[in-house]
Order: sequence, then C-alpha cells, then structure tokens
Amino acid sequence: MDRVNKIWNHPLYRKEYNFLKKEEEKWIFCGHSIEHFLDVARLMQIYNYENNLGLEKDIIYSAALLHDLGRAEQIRSGMGHHQASAKLASKIMKDCDFSDADIEMVYEAILYHRGSDNKDVLDGKDLENYTKVNKLKFILYKADKKCRNCFSCNSFEECNWPMEKRNMDIRD
Repeated sequence: MDRVNKIWNHPLYRKEYNFLKKEEEKWIFCGHSIEHFLDVARLMQIYNYENNLGLEKDIIYSAALLHDLGRAEQIRSGMGHHQASAKLASKIMKDCDFSDADIEMVYEAILYHRGSDNKDVLDGKDLENYTKVNKLKFILYKADKKCRNCFSCNSFEECNWPMEKRNMDIRD
C-alpha cells in the first residue's frame, strides 16, 4: 500500500482534498471525505474477494481515493467531477510509481463511476468474463452508490438524489 500512501501524501492530492474539505464544511449531504473514499475502497475489496476478480488492492484503493477528488474542480469551474478526477488521477498516479496500464485502468473506472453518461453499461452479469478495467469500473460504480446510507440520513428530505437511487435499507 506504499503507492496508495504516496497518493494520499501527494502535494496535488492534498491541495485538492483540503480545498474540497473546506468547501464541504457546511455541506449537509453526502460528502467526499476520506471516510467516503475508504468506505468505497473497502466495499470494492469485498466485491473483489466475493467474485474472485483478482484485482490488486492498491489499484482498488487508488481508484477509491481518487474517484471524487475532482469535486474541487467542479466547484471551481463546473467541469464534471468524474472528468476532473480522472485527469487528476493520471497526474498523481504518474508521480506515485504506477504503470501506464494501471493509470489507464483507474482513469477509465473513474470516468465511468457516475454511470449516467456511460456508453458501455455494465450490469454485473458474467462479471468473471469482464476485462480487468471493466471489473474495476463495475465495482467502483457499485461501491460508490451502495456506501451511501440514505436510510439514516439527517438530510433525507432536502436531498435531490432520485428516490430510485437511494439506499433505503442496509445492502450488499
């Protein structure tokens, strides 16, 4: 997990993360904190083990740590956070000893994680036959959505997330 810790300590990561943390201080909805990033990573690890996907732990944690980092740029400029996050991931991972193939895989998974503007919708059927990148895309997307505890949220009434996307009970 040395490379994952390099991401966490990377100056650009820290700058963007601290900006985001400051911007979300009074945010009443689901935030984009280290707790969210690690919740996503841990669910991804569970899905990886349960389905024998064979994805490397540092790739999973890297994707989770970086997938919403672009929210800072979205706040500043309006750019989609998935696009901004993917660009940041490429820059940061390059400095943290990741191969070009690893960077591309995380980049693609981050672009996919919102789900709404995907060309290749993945449903999890035949997951064992997915390519490595599609396995990562699928578990990042699923973990990001499933880690939200809408059923116990204090801001449930004010939230604009569609009801059909909300987690109304404890799920896997």
